[in-house]
Amino acid sequence: MAPIDIHADVLLAAFGAYAAIVLMLTVWNARQARHASRGLDEARPSGHVLHERRSQALLGQIFGGDR
Repeated sequence: MAPIDIHADVLLAAFGAYAAIVLMLTVWNARQARHASRGLDEARPSGHVLHERRSQALLGQIFGGDR
């Protein structure tokens, strides 16, 4: 069999198209997840956690109690 001749510009265009599709799907999934989680009781920076950061507030909710 003869080797396949692949040009750099075709390879770059295919990679660019793939990256654009992955980015589009990632953004779409993130927007869907944000809309789906609006009603959940989740710690927010301006919510009931006052001075705690989001990660600290989530750990407090998971392990149940003040640290």
